[in-house]
Amino acid sequence: MEDIKVTRLENGNLLVRVPVSLSWSGRSVGRRVASGTPRDGEDAARDAFLLALARGRRWQRLIDEGEIGGNSCIAELIGKDVGFVARSIRLTLLSPEIIEKAVRGELPVGLSSNLARQSIPDSWREQAEMLLVD
Repeated sequence: MEDIKVTRLENGNLLVRVPVSLSWSGRSVGRRVASGTPRDGEDAARDAFLLALARGRRWQRLIDEGEIGGNSCIAELIGKDVGFVARSIRLTLLSPEIIEKAVRGELPVGLSSNLARQSIPDSWREQAEMLLVD
């Protein structure tokens, strides 16, 4: 993490540089200020993947329990495209081994929330061959 830097200017004023990252927050209007430098790309990809997976699992459970009609109903409720919902739900088909590795921070190459845009094999063995390449 980058440190705070203080420089005295010729006119006697102090110039203080504080590392921050600005990001959109879904819970409030505007931007949120976070101290420190922007997150590592791998961490951000992992977080996006886990968020998409969690949403997909929740939405699939709502459909399975009959609480909601289907993908189009969810899309209408959250104000998103039906494809967005379907892609998130598709992530629920991933093997427990792959999900466990992602949770532990061992994000396999090519594993991101964009994975759901691709064809995912039904077989967990085939998924492992595709995604858990060392």
